[in-house]
Amino acid sequence: MNNKDREHIGYLLSIAHNLEEFEQELFEYDKKIKEEYEAYVYIQGRSEKAEELFRERMSHKHGNMWSCLRDKSDYGPMLEAARREIYGDEYDFVFKK
Repeated sequence: MNNKDREHIGYLLSIAHNLEEFEQELFEYDKKIKEEYEAYVYIQGRSEKAEELFRERMSHKHGNMWSCLRDKSDYGPMLEAARREIYGDEYDFVFKK
């Protein structure tokens, strides 16, 4: 990021009254920022869905205190299964081993 960008972002922060206003000003400043933002929101949403599915399955199998289990042998396989279900065909690309 160069000095001009930092100055412009500082200005945008100073005039924005909330996060939504700042986002809109930033998106207008550089159209590519919105594309990147939307891609990250999509990725984060999938990640949260996978984590939620994993927690639900662990709670169903081991009860609400599953995180306190000593034997965590099914932790990895259940997390992978939840991720595979949410990510589908993209799983191998996203989680290369």
